[in-house]
Amino acid sequence: MLTILATVLVIPIGYVSAGLIIDPVPMSEETDGLNGFTTLDGADGIVSFTNSSTSKSYALVTGFDDDAITVLDLTNPSSIGATQTQTDDPNVGRSKMLNGPSNVVTFENDTTSTFHQYALVVSHIDDGIQIFDIRDPESGLYPSGNFSAAGDLVGGPRVALDGAFDAATWHNTTTGEREGHYAIVTAFLDDAVTTFDLGAPEVGNKIFFVMNVTDGENSKHWDQFGRLVMDGPLGVDTFVDGTRTYAIVAANIDDGVQVFDVTDSTGFFPAGTTAGDGAANTGNATKAATGFELLDGA
Repeated sequence: MLTILATVLVIPIGYVSAGLIIDPVPMSEETDGLNGFTTLDGADGIVSFTNSSTSKSYALVTGFDDDAITVLDLTNPSSIGATQTQTDDPNVGRSKMLNGPSNVVTFENDTTSTFHQYALVVSHIDDGIQIFDIRDPESGLYPSGNFSAAGDLVGGPRVALDGAFDAATWHNTTTGEREGHYAIVTAFLDDAVTTFDLGAPEVGNKIFFVMNVTDGENSKHWDQFGRLVMDGPLGVDTFVDGTRTYAIVAANIDDGVQVFDVTDSTGFFPAGTTAGDGAANTGNATKAATGFELLDGA
């Protein structure tokens, strides 16, 4: 009895002690308007990356109210600094999509002879995406292609980017498919996600629309896939399971998540279905489902 009691008592104490070891220590802080930081008003999305040439650490942060993106030098975490910024310029047409940037992700293009690093910024108010070349964050951020809802394909499908909010990228290496980098973008006001072929941004600054999937009984995808958990999509991420690549979307108004199979670079469909076969969709979950009671406001 004593042995059993000791085991019961020691295990919880051990877990508590282990938890106390992981204690974040504040290193530095910066706010908009101080110490040379002028484009952090409404700071929103952020991502860190390591420069492939110098192995130095940096971060990119979006300033939603400043219509800007800023590079932070993280070499000395106790004293971070701003190295470069890019801001929206309404006087230069649609040269940059930086009106209300909400999130930013990075990707590397290793499919050509020249290695490059890029940032993809999602612009909520511009209803679009903007790519920057970030190979030399000390010298500058170089615009390298963009796409917006205003760039709907003439005579083709509507590009669902109204209220664009978040993005995730992946590298498609599936045999027989178009190899390269792709992005999936959530559109909160369109209840949709849209995928793009990022091509080779250093060659002609081209971004190619692939397809989108929208929610609602009036959507063309309703009969094809059935009910989708896509009302008010905000966050999105990608993951690999075996030989297939998936995207998981958080639907804020639906209080749920939706999984898509994005392995086929020419299109995608909800996990648990096969495109066009009318099979029941099983790739989602909502707050109402058993075991998913904590998805309110996902």
